[in-house]
Amino acid sequence: MKSSSCAWMLTVAMVLTAAAGTPATAHAAPAANDATALFLKGRKAVEQGNYKEAIEDLRTSYASLPSPNTLLLIAHAERGLGNRVQAMKLYEQVEQEASSKVAAGEKRYEVTVVEARKESGNLAKDLGIVVIRITRAPEGLTVKLNGTPVELARQGDTAASEKVWVEPGELAVHVEAGGKSFDAKEAVNRESKKDLAFDFVKKTGGDVAAAPVVAPTPEPAADEGKKGGAIPMATWIAGGVGVAGLATFAIFGSMAKSKYDDLQSCSPRCDESHRDTADSGKSQQTIANIGLVVGGLGLATAAGFLVFKKPDKQSPATVGLGVGPGSIQVVGVY
Repeated sequence: MKSSSCAWMLTVAMVLTAAAGTPATAHAAPAANDATALFLKGRKAVEQGNYKEAIEDLRTSYASLPSPNTLLLIAHAERGLGNRVQAMKLYEQVEQEASSKVAAGEKRYEVTVVEARKESGNLAKDLGIVVIRITRAPEGLTVKLNGTPVELARQGDTAASEKVWVEPGELAVHVEAGGKSFDAKEAVNRESKKDLAFDFVKKTGGDVAAAPVVAPTPEPAADEGKKGGAIPMATWIAGGVGVAGLATFAIFGSMAKSKYDDLQSCSPRCDESHRDTADSGKSQQTIANIGLVVGGLGLATAAGFLVFKKPDKQSPATVGLGVGPGSIQVVGVY
């Protein structure tokens, strides 16, 4: 950690300035002095590589006089011990706390923000991120990654984590609640984010909620069954119109085609003697097109009556297909 020694010396000056600039009461002065002394002792231990000793003194100092600079040294010490995940969490905490102080007007912590951001950025290149989401999660659910508990936030029956920093490699996931548990193994790479989603009920072999019980439909009476199986009269009517329309299309379409073939002998310029043939062909073509439309609608209407028919215990409906100028309507009396 020699590369960070200059930054640590700067944080010492910051803490001393903060301690000297804070008005102290008769009771607060000894505590502040002790915290500063422990900070200096911890800083020296970090420089000498005595990370365990440094963490103990620095944490005691931080408890008495919370300072982002003290926390920054603790993060350096954790990293020196190889606890990279813990160090990353602390660097993020340092950046957050120091940024809050800068926003409150304590500009001397701007360097602390820069230092924490730089260290976390470098460390992020060696770690991976995991986000966990557990659906149908019971109350009291606990999740551990490589044996370390993970904080979860609940929303309905779903429990999810924020991003969790992890060491790259094989990740052991343990989920437990209500006497049931399951384990999973996941591979995590450096500088990558992995979303892990599990269904607690499926993973633990729990009982899935039973489907609602539906009462059986009573058997229809003999007479009612016959009514339900009969094809409605409206279907026959609409179907007949459809068949007639298609027949009209076929007949007049064939006649129009014949007239067209006759005119091909003088195409593209025919004399006046062929005008009647041309007019007759146009009329037949128009009738054929109308027949096609009526036929298609008639058959579609028949199919609709057949599919959506319902037994009617009341008086039968009178339904018909009305064809008028420019329109086709289904009409009926109920």
